[in-house]
Amino acid sequence: MRTAPMLIAVLLLAAPAAGEPPGPVYVVPVEGEISRGLVYLVRRGIREAEAARAAALVLRMNTNGGRLDATEEIMEELAHTPLLTITFVDHKAFSAGAFIAIATKAIYMAPGGLIGAATPVMVGPGGGRDMGEAIEEKVTSATRAMIRSAARRNGHPAAVVEAMVDRDVEIPDVSPKGKLLTLTAEEAAEEAVGLSLGTVSSVEEILRLRGLEGAAVVAIEPRWSEKAALFLTHSVVSGLLLMAGMMGLYIEFKTPGFGLPGLAGLAALGLFFWGHRVAGLAGFEELAILLLGLLLLGLEIFVIPGFGVAGIAGIAAIFAAILSSMLRRFPGAPVVPELGRLAQPLLSLGIGIAGSFFGAAIALRYLPRAGAARGIILTEEERAAEGFRSAPRDLAGYVGREGVALTDLRPAGKARFGEELLDVVTEGDYLDRGSRITVLAVEGGRVVVAARRA
Repeated sequence: MRTAPMLIAVLLLAAPAAGEPPGPVYVVPVEGEISRGLVYLVRRGIREAEAARAAALVLRMNTNGGRLDATEEIMEELAHTPLLTITFVDHKAFSAGAFIAIATKAIYMAPGGLIGAATPVMVGPGGGRDMGEAIEEKVTSATRAMIRSAARRNGHPAAVVEAMVDRDVEIPDVSPKGKLLTLTAEEAAEEAVGLSLGTVSSVEEILRLRGLEGAAVVAIEPRWSEKAALFLTHSVVSGLLLMAGMMGLYIEFKTPGFGLPGLAGLAALGLFFWGHRVAGLAGFEELAILLLGLLLLGLEIFVIPGFGVAGIAGIAAIFAAILSSMLRRFPGAPVVPELGRLAQPLLSLGIGIAGSFFGAAIALRYLPRAGAARGIILTEEERAAEGFRSAPRDLAGYVGREGVALTDLRPAGKARFGEELLDVVTEGDYLDRGSRITVLAVEGGRVVVAARRA
């Protein structure tokens, strides 16, 4: 039979050449409180390690725990990477830290290290708060299921990790009922427990045990931009940026020319996308879709009279870019996300749209009274005593007459012809207030004008 020789040949071709050094090993610090900032750091570490075809990703851990939502995101990132993931408990991995350790494929602990005490706690002003028996049971049940699934996926003892979450879980000779399980490095490595693969003193020792001697060690450290992204992608700040961006563009669309509201809106959207880009959520695709949407919207406002396909397509592209930037992507995930993953981004976008329209309505109602806004918003009233009249029924006699634009024509506005004031419109050109104009045509009640030729 030729099957065996062929299989051996394939394996030999797939194996690295003798003496070839292994790929790099990336080390990400998991220290202090587990927060959204750590999500970005771990995500970047995973992306860079995947791009470098790293031999392993090591989480160097020393934490008392932190936010459950951030912990779930990190666990999800770890579940979707093909990398060999290892946790090195350098000192302690309590609560959320234990969850993240279970989400990696291997755990090693330093002498004197501790892991466990992973029950969820509701935190509020002044410290921990009592969740109530019913809520505590629901949260504990959901958390047990999450950590049990991660343990089974990575080959960790499910009963042991459940005992860290639920004090009602009993393991003979390991964890008595009524006590949350916390393990020392030596206890976690015992055969009866089997959580830790060994007690080591350094990352280098782990690499030696894994056969990765000689691998280059790359340390991932937080950047200032990631700290800024932590602030900009906070749910409250992100929502305010969305509202400010859409409100600015809406006010700009409702007022002639292009000025401060449009610039402020673009700046807010720019900060929104920059923060999500740094956080690893938005990429160049979202930026390209956003720019396309702004281009189409600009064409609709400044080039194409009225509002039609280009404007609608531009708004749709902007909304698509915003939604896409708020979605987390994983290798192998479908191009079109399922409804469950879209729920939170759609809710955030909906709140942003509603808030922007509400804010724009208030701004357009009260802002014209402010002195700083009088240069960008028309505030004159068309009083009959000042000569403003409804257009006469027969306007045919106005063809060829010359007049003066009383307002900016963009492309519609007001003009004076002798003692009469009329609503006029250009053929698409923008004319400034005070321009000399000539009536080209009258179409029913529509008076079409153009700049007077010298």
